[in-house]
Amino acid sequence: MKRIAKFHKVSFEQFAKDWKDTFDNSFEEVSKEEIKNIYDSLKLPKRATTGSAGYDFYAPVDVTMKPGEIVKIPTGIRVEMEEGWVLKCYPRSGLGFKFRLQLNNTVGIID
Repeated sequence: MKRIAKFHKVSFEQFAKDWKDTFDNSFEEVSKEEIKNIYDSLKLPKRATTGSAGYDFYAPVDVTMKPGEIVKIPTGIRVEMEEGWVLKCYPRSGLGFKFRLQLNNTVGIID
């Protein structure tokens, strides 16, 4: 079977920049060593089962959200795709239904 896409980690430098951009004003100061530990534990997206419709993405840390709160979560993941293909990001239907979890721009499109 021909692969049309591959997932990779972004560089540590890019992840650290994105992490600080996202969380510097939200949480306590996080050291470079703590960010490196989070980066090292990143999991690449994978299919949960052979017949899965898509890939599961993983948050790099646990996040607790308050009702109505908006949170941007840097995944640390980049995708390499063949020309003409697109990656679409959807929250799992159970999460959206049970907890009203949704992507801010409805469907994330990466091309």
